[in-house]
Amino acid sequence: MIDDIKRRNIEKRENDANEVRKAVNAKEKTAILLKILSEYDSIVKINKYDENSKLKEDLLIDSLGILELMMDIENVYKIKIKSSEFTNIITIKDLHWFIEQLDIQKK
Repeated sequence: MIDDIKRRNIEKRENDANEVRKAVNAKEKTAILLKILSEYDSIVKINKYDENSKLKEDLLIDSLGILELMMDIENVYKIKIKSSEFTNIITIKDLHWFIEQLDIQKK
C-alpha cells in the first residue's frame, strides 16, 4: 500500500512537471508552480497576486513551501539548485526572472 502511494505521488509530480514544461513563458510557469504548491499547502494564498507580491509575506509561503517550490523547479528542469541561488527570490517578479534564466540556459 505504501509503495502504491509513493508511486502515485511520483506520477503526480511528473505530471505537474510536464504541465509546467508545456507552458510558454515564465509567467505561465510561475502560475502553474504556485497552483501546484497550493495543492500541497492549503495556507498558501495564490488567489490574487502581482509581480510585486512577496512569496513569504503576501502569499504566505513558509520555508518548507519555498523548499517545495525549489524542488518542483528542479524536477521541471532536471537540475539541482543550491539554496543560496534561491535566497534572492523574494517576489513573484524575482521568481519570473529566475525561471526566465533557466529557460535561457536550457536553449
